Amino acid sequence: MKLNIKKIKSILYEQLLYKKVASKLLAKHFNCKESELFYLYQKNQLPQTGHLSKDIHYFFHGLECSMKNDKEGWNITLDFGPKGNTLAFDMGTLCYELSIDMRNCDHFIQILLQNNVIKLADEKLYNLLKDNPNFNDWHSEEEEIDAMVADRFILIED
Repeated sequence: MKLNIKKIKSILYEQLLYKKVASKLLAKHFNCKESELFYLYQKNQLPQTGHLSKDIHYFFHGLECSMKNDKEGWNITLDFGPKGNTLAFDMGTLCYELSIDMRNCDHFIQILLQNNVIKLADEKLYNLLKDNPNFNDWHSEEEEIDAMVADRFILIED
């Protein structure tokens, strides 16, 4: 599989820009920090669905939040990462955004990691959970929530 790393980075940077805009709008709407959005949602302190304006809709689901701007024509998924990171990507989103068949997604992710395009959002937490799958000695509710998204990736910005 021959990949154009420069093109892949360009696509992911564009997604990152939309994620930044969307998370700022969502945080402003809920009068909180962007890094608090995922925790507030997981603690049932935010409505699952709603409108930020006439044209902007959001929908929290699972470990993500989908946002759509009908007027400007963008649709983005915030894949939350550890420490409330709103700029993370899960494996499925990465492969979807780059039109990679899900059957090849694991291999593709390895190539992106090897080429320093992405990295784990919190490698220490990921390895802790990989080595101790039944770990449950959290110091806070936020740490326990972070564990749910320990396998998320972030873009390595040039």
